[in-house]
Amino acid sequence: MVSLCSVNSSRPKADGPLARTLLSHRTLPSRSVSLPAISIRPNITFDMGLAATVLGFSSLGFVTRCWQLAIERRHVFDNFYGHFIAAGAFGGVGYYVHGIEIHQRLALEKRKEALLQNRERAAELAAAAAAESAPAH
Repeated sequence: MVSLCSVNSSRPKADGPLARTLLSHRTLPSRSVSLPAISIRPNITFDMGLAATVLGFSSLGFVTRCWQLAIERRHVFDNFYGHFIAAGAFGGVGYYVHGIEIHQRLALEKRKEALLQNRERAAELAAAAAAESAPAH
């Protein structure tokens, strides 16, 4: 049986400078005790960016529910369970959006590295072609 929330004592593998930057913010100052990252989904760990995204979307859901009740001219805190449902649904969307954002950043980083390697190869080929076509003195 796979646990939904397992403790991962090792850091996820970083493939480049952007991934290392994204993952380096979890290190605590040297005076503190470092805590292991909690793995929520594969390759996505619980961090402050995730918490901020989920809480931000949850707040948006709460405000949306209050606005809905205000438009209906009902008491803003009428049927308070609806507020929890809206906040939970919007928080789930925020969790999904955070995962998409991380995957997009890593894909962009990989693409950037591939383009830089292609440029280096093209520069080497151009230099080799220029060296061959240059007349010898």
